Amino acid sequence: MELYKLFKKKIVWLLLIVSLLPFLYASAMYFNLSFISINAKETFNCIDYAYVMWNLIIILGLPTIMYLLIGSNTVSSELEGGQIRMLLTRVCSRKKLLAYKFLTVSTLVAMFCIICFFTSTAAYYLFVAKTSYGNGMFLSKDTLAIISSVLLSNLEILFLIALTFLFGIRMKSYSTFLVTLGIFIVLKIFGNVPYLKVIMPGYISSFSNFSDLSSGSLLLKFAIYFILLMLYIVFTFKTTVYKFNRMDVS
Repeated sequence: MELYKLFKKKIVWLLLIVSLLPFLYASAMYFNLSFISINAKETFNCIDYAYVMWNLIIILGLPTIMYLLIGSNTVSSELEGGQIRMLLTRVCSRKKLLAYKFLTVSTLVAMFCIICFFTSTAAYYLFVAKTSYGNGMFLSKDTLAIISSVLLSNLEILFLIALTFLFGIRMKSYSTFLVTLGIFIVLKIFGNVPYLKVIMPGYISSFSNFSDLSSGSLLLKFAIYFILLMLYIVFTFKTTVYKFNRMDVS
């Protein structure tokens, strides 16, 4: 039900359209269009291309902005419109209601990541592999580092969405969006501060944290960062539930 409601929003479909960017980029490489400039010393394999596309999409900021808008509207708008009050008559607890909504948005985040991977893979073998930029291989020597970086970047997105839930129970949707966007920018700034940056969402998922590490060291570092981000998410969600349980939504 929650997922169906989410997919009725136009912004979700815009998000899915963004996932088609790898096709645009790959076709431009294939046809040697002038707006594409590549200075690659080595040829791309499929995983490398998929990661380059993922980074490009994230750097553009469109998914982050869209996720913040979706998260801001998921709780805040429904509180303003009275839908939350109606839902509470059918759901056992406020905690379960928030959990359903958070899991729904989390599903969207996972779907977007998976779709980006499949569109990048298809675009690579349809276009890039047939150019001088592609070598036709699937795996990269940095496959583990890339997977670690992508998984952690998705957890960072979930942390931001959890923040929209926290602020959304007290603020209007546009205020929730602006405050969370401000926090996102501050985290990016702190991600450049020595020593402090190692615990900052935004820096944690950096590929440079995992490149040139042995498999054992990489997995250990990934586990530490994974636990840290999960603690951020769980703490934020529990704080949201605590405050929401004490709200009068009548």
